[in-house]
Amino acid sequence: MDSKSAIETIFSLEEKIDALTAKIDILEVTINNLNNKIYVLNNRVSEIGTHKVVASSAPTASAVSPVPGRSPEKAKSRLMLGKIRTFGYILNSSKMPLRDVYVRIFASDNSVVKETSTDSNGYWECRLPSGRFGVEYTHKNFKPVNRNISIPDGVDTFEVR
Repeated sequence: MDSKSAIETIFSLEEKIDALTAKIDILEVTINNLNNKIYVLNNRVSEIGTHKVVASSAPTASAVSPVPGRSPEKAKSRLMLGKIRTFGYILNSSKMPLRDVYVRIFASDNSVVKETSTDSNGYWECRLPSGRFGVEYTHKNFKPVNRNISIPDGVDTFEVR
């Protein structure tokens, strides 16, 4: 019979806990992405029924202009597919991850093409094609931050910094 010392058992359990935590984080990102897709689909159904977007249970961040000169009333959603894994990490001034930061990606025509939020590690991710985009980060405790990004052709991943 193979017996382990108490310390070996503790290290083994710690590895298993770390693996489970990583899986939970992946599930959390997936759930956030699904919730955001449901929100976008609900808005599209509202557009079809009333010929305009009716605000539903949108996060409060949607009331903030993403880029100077863009108004949230004019920001329409549209589906955009891409193969480039675009991601980022949101940290506060103390370099601690910020959870529940609402991230919106805008095309050059002001349409919202992706919406997501950060997980417990401050991580967010979406798929985009190459091109130029506006990125809006909003959180209930901070002022909005807007960035312009340019994703080059021929890359598989792009980190927004």
